[in-house]
This record gives sequence, C-alpha cells and structure tokens, in this order.
Amino acid sequence: MDNHKTHHPVNFRFARHSVETGLRVGEESFPLQVVHHADEVVHLSIGGRWAGTHSHAELTPPGPADGEGEGDAQQARLPVGPDGSIRFANAAGETLLDAAMGGSFGVSGRSWLLEFAYDAEMRFYGMGEKLGPLEKSGVRTKFWNRDVFADFAAATIEAGKTDPMYVSIPWLIIRTERGWCGILVNTPEAPFMCAGGSIRDIANQRQLVTEPRLYVGADSGRPEVWFIAAPDLATLTRRYQRLVGPTPLPPLWALGHQQCRWGYGGPEDLREVRDGFARHGIPNSGLWLDIDYMDQFKVFTWQPEAWPDPRAAIAELQSDGQKVVPILDPGVKVAPDFSVYASGMEARAFCPTPEGIPFTGFVWPGATVFPDFSTAAGRAWWAQQVNEFNDCGLEGFWLDMNDPSVGPVEMDNLCFGPERLPHATFHNQYGAAMARATHEALTTAEPDRRPFLLARSGWIGCQRHTALWTGDSLSSAVYMNGSIPCTLNLALSGVPFNGPDVPGFGGDASEALALEWYRLGFLFPFLRNHSMVGTRAQEPHTFSAPVREAIAHLIRLRYKLLPYLYQLWIDQETDGSAVLRPLIHEFDRLTRLPIDRIDDQFMVGPSLLQAPHLMGRAEREAVFPACDWFCLSTGRWMRAESRLTLEKANLPVPLFVRAGSVIPMLRGDITHANQVDLSRIDLHVFLRPGEHARVCYRADDGRSLAYRRGERSHVEVDLAVDDSGHLEAKRLSSSSAWQALDIRFVTYGGVRMDAETVPFQWSATGEPLAGLRGT
Repeated sequence: MDNHKTHHPVNFRFARHSVETGLRVGEESFPLQVVHHADEVVHLSIGGRWAGTHSHAELTPPGPADGEGEGDAQQARLPVGPDGSIRFANAAGETLLDAAMGGSFGVSGRSWLLEFAYDAEMRFYGMGEKLGPLEKSGVRTKFWNRDVFADFAAATIEAGKTDPMYVSIPWLIIRTERGWCGILVNTPEAPFMCAGGSIRDIANQRQLVTEPRLYVGADSGRPEVWFIAAPDLATLTRRYQRLVGPTPLPPLWALGHQQCRWGYGGPEDLREVRDGFARHGIPNSGLWLDIDYMDQFKVFTWQPEAWPDPRAAIAELQSDGQKVVPILDPGVKVAPDFSVYASGMEARAFCPTPEGIPFTGFVWPGATVFPDFSTAAGRAWWAQQVNEFNDCGLEGFWLDMNDPSVGPVEMDNLCFGPERLPHATFHNQYGAAMARATHEALTTAEPDRRPFLLARSGWIGCQRHTALWTGDSLSSAVYMNGSIPCTLNLALSGVPFNGPDVPGFGGDASEALALEWYRLGFLFPFLRNHSMVGTRAQEPHTFSAPVREAIAHLIRLRYKLLPYLYQLWIDQETDGSAVLRPLIHEFDRLTRLPIDRIDDQFMVGPSLLQAPHLMGRAEREAVFPACDWFCLSTGRWMRAESRLTLEKANLPVPLFVRAGSVIPMLRGDITHANQVDLSRIDLHVFLRPGEHARVCYRADDGRSLAYRRGERSHVEVDLAVDDSGHLEAKRLSSSSAWQALDIRFVTYGGVRMDAETVPFQWSATGEPLAGLRGT
C-alpha cells in the first residue's frame, strides 16, 4: 500500500443493476442496507466480499425513521435506481449528490468506492487533520495514521506537505447549491477521498489528464457510509457531532495555558518553570513531562534519581492548582525483569505477528512490544497499568507515539486479536483505542473526576475520550499560518478540542514568531507551549521584556475569557455546537461577502471574531460579515458587510465582538491560575440602542461530574437597550445549585444602567481591553 497515492475509478468495475437485495457488479451480488434516521441522517452498509470485517467506530445515530406516512417527508433519502445509481436528497426532496455518469458503486479486488457527480460550484471542508487551505477542492487523499517526523523527508516536512498525517477522520463536508451535506466513511482500512480532484501534469506536460471527480472509498473493509443533510454548516456540524459523540465537558484547568518541553526530566525542572511564570505574573495551568522523566524510557516508570518520591513531588508541584501531566507511550520495553513487560506477556496483552509471537518494534526503549487495544483484555491490562502507575494524584496524561510508531521496521505483520487480523483492520483505530482504555482507567479509579487526555493520533469518535494536538511541527511561518485551517477542519470533523504546539515544536522560535503565534492562537481550544530538546528556550518568561509582557497579556486575556470559553464547552457537550468556527459556519447565505475560502479569520464561538496577522505580512484585509463588530482594541464599531485593511503596527491583535453579544469574563487581571473563579464574573454587554439579547450564564466546580447531578448554578437574563442608551435587565431564571453567583454588568459605547432599578450591579462603562493595542 502506498499511502501517498489514492485509487481512481478507472480501475473499478461498477454496479449496473440493482436487485431486490442489493447491487450487482457483473455476476456478483452485494447485499445493500439503507437505514433512514431522524435529523436527515442516512446509513448505508454494503456486504459481500468483505465478510468478517467489522472494526467500525461505534456511533450514536438518532432514531430510525422508516415508517410510512407523512413523517417520511421530513427525512433525507438515499434512493437506489434500477441501474445501480445512488443519489442523496435532503428532507425537502432536493438532490444534493447526484449519481455519477459511470456508476455509483464500484469494486476492484477488496477496494471499493462510491462516486457522485461533481459540480464546480461545490465547496469542500473537513477531512480531519490535513494541511493546506480550509477549502479542499481538488484534494485527493488517503487516511492512514502516520508518524510524520519519522515517515517523511525533511524537505516535505519543512514545506508543510505531509499527507496523510497523525489523525484519520474521513468526513467530507460538501456545500452544494441546494444545501449542505456530509459523507462519513466508517471503514478504517485506509479510506480515501477525492473532492473534485483530477490528474494532471504527467511528465511535466502541463495538461489535464482526467476530469475532476467526486468519490469516497477504502482500500479494504466492509463499506459503511453515513450521509447527513442540513440547511447550513452549523446544523450539519451539530448533527455530525451528535452522531460521532460530543466532547465531554473538560476540567477547567485544561482550558488554561499549558507548558511543556522535551527535556524537562525532574521536579526541579518543573519548579523552575513554575517559578518563572509566577515571577512575571503569567498564569499557567499545566506542567508537562516528555519522555525524560522515565527510567530508561520505560513506560509506567519514574527516573529514580530525579523522582525518589513521585507522590510527594507531584503533590508539592500541584499545590498551587497547576497540574502535572506526564507522557505515556504505548510501547513496552522487552526485558524479562521489567514488571510491566512480564505482566503483559502473562496476560497475552501484546499485538501478535501472523506467526503468533509478540510483534517487536524499535522505539525509545529499544526492542518494544505493543498493547493490543483491539481486545477487551488488552485494554483492561493497559487500564490496570495506568491505575497502578497513577497512585500519585495525576489528573491527566499525554498519549504519544500511538499512530502506532514502531520505528524502522515494517508494521504490516503487526496483527490484532487472537484471530491475528491483518494490520489494516485496526491501524487507524489504535490511538483512539489507547485513549479509550486510558480514559476508562481514570474514570474507574475516580468516577466523579473529569480526566483530561491529550493524544497525537485518532480516529472517528476519539474526541469522546481525548483532546488532540496536531502533532510535531516546526517553528516556522508555514506551520503558524497553516495552523488555522488545520485546526478548523479538525474541529469541523468532530474533534473540537485541538490545537498546535505554540510557537512550534522543532527548530528555534524567534521572538517575532513566538509573539505572532501567540497573537494568532491564544484563543485556540488547546493552548500548549512545547518545544524540542536542543532548541532555544521558548517559555513565555524567557523572551525579552517587551515580547514577554506582550505574550503575558495575551495569556492573561485568555484566562479573563475563560467563563466565555467554558460556556462554549457546555454547549459542545449538550448539543454538539462548534467551539472554533470558520466564517462560513456562521454566515453562509447571511452575507454577500465571499467567505467560502477565508481561512485566515475565524470565530471563537458565536461572538468573537479573530483576524490575526500572518507571519511576514505588515497588513491584512479583514471582512466583517452580516452585522456590526466592536473592536476590542480601539473601542470602535466596524460597519456590517465591510472590508478593511488592518495594519499590524496600529492593530496588532485584531479581535472583534459581534453586535448583540454578551461576553462573560473574569474580573480584574488574572496573574495566576488559582485566581479563576467562575462564580464571580462580569457580563460585558455589546448592545446598542434598540438592541435586545438574552443570555444564560452557567457555572459549576470545573472539576467533577457533580453538574450532571444538577449541581450547576445559572442565571438567565433578558437585556434591552432603549433609544436613550439605557440598559434594562430582567432576571428570567436563576439557580444556586452549585453556589451563589456574583454578577456585574459592563457596558460599552455610551450605554448605561440604572443599578438601583435592577437586581444586579453595574460595574462601569467598558474601555478597550488594555494592552491589545500595544501587544
């Protein structure tokens, strides 16, 4: 299998007839099942020559809707014609995906594909973790989890042209003239997609060889494909997120700033980092350990000289609210006197070869075997090791090398299960299954605590157990600028909790790059500073005073906005709403501005718009779709449907609030993570005369699952500004089930509030957020 190439329909034989039980390709029949669900969700599965392959992701579809009568008109449809053609129509009966001229379902050996008619007006998004622009027209790609730094040449890595990468989520979003739809290929054996891609420029002839085509498929494995229709991208994203599972509400500390470096080995390293943040008043929530804390890189061990008493050291390091997060690699060192290896051998927990002996790779500890996460026994053994290791008060783990990375050996003979299933049957799910086993370990040990996991590799549904970072990167403009579309498409693909290493992992980050990357990503869902051993120090407090203070201000602002960010994660868990969003998610068909390919602006939730300056540019054009926008740097309103040139010298952090928004923020300057108190907040009101808004602020302890038992406080308020600029606030409902909330209002643009007539405090008229203009 060549992971850099994909199949083409010219090599497939297509179904030309449909029979009562399915499709016919030549003389061979392929049983077909179509199930129509609520919310315009349709499930297609095809049997035949793939009998026995059933390693698909577990999904949670809405209820079926196959009954007769009026209700059917409310559901999307996937009709199969007598000629074997397959179409997809929305609830209104409008065809979103038409059948391709040459046929719909094709086979070539164990490979299969579904092809649809391509339209040049289509736009494509999603595809999980892929570098390149936000809009994916012309992309032909395969989904096969890779260890990028080990598998690609240096020049390819430097150019940001690595594909496939660490995470495989074959979810294709399509904008058509009649509405939106998505296709999910829930077949893990090397899926592939072609989004209007063509073959051209063979032998440098500079000419088109094949026309653009639209198809999805897999190298092998039983076809299982999900189709979803929706009127807009926001609805499509919520429906898809509910199908694959939302991200559980994370612990509050995971939303703060995280600090890591390959090279931190013992408690003294972490104390030095912790003290550096405290000395300069920079809040930080996590202290992360790469492989150097281990004894000879053996998983589930501590280097004894550095960590003579891990429990006491971690208790001291976490005494101010910061959390210690160590790395876990799946590989287990082959050593008969290593207890973890011995217990795994006894439990038969390791992946076999076709000959039934444990598969051996060569990674950090040397000769290494790998847990078989495809089996319940393998996951249970791993969970036991996690809980035995975690007797020192850890609340999170970092899961790396889980692509899996096996070093300089072929992995084709790494098999799964007692049946010794071929490697491809579970390769893409390996990292997600490792996360599941680790998550189950933590929740079993402490059922009421929210654990936090961060993983490098994933598959459909991994977000139910772990966040993802976008893997090893370089400290370069290529990776900084490309982090926006990569993070957005991964978020649209069902993994909202993700982000890159800031300001890049490999290479020396200049002060200019570090500052620009923080300006760009300080509100990304996951914010971790991480760097490679041997590179210059890039902790925020190690830079020169002007850059240090500028970065510090951005981190403090993230903490100030934590109450707003927390609301977004509550909504994500509740109904699948997106956290980080492209403009087209919010404003498709609401604006005349061309936003379908904008990937250097984005929304943080429904209310905040960022238009960061990319590296190497002194100015940029920004668009302000659909409504007016308040600039948090200048305190001025931007006119709806306008385009403006923003100069970096005058507006280094372009951050804007949508008209009609109410943003909850912490009070005062936050200089330490333990100052975060979700019960004492200010509601910043961005309403103008004649405008109205309703807001519900929710808060809980940020640590436990008590909120699921009703221990969450809230206040719901109706706000209106009359023509004279007077704000009136009416409490609609409230609860102190967690604890009492202390709420104040901050108004902008001359709006004022009569504090004596409402049961709230009016703090002051808001000013531009200090420091944004000068950072």
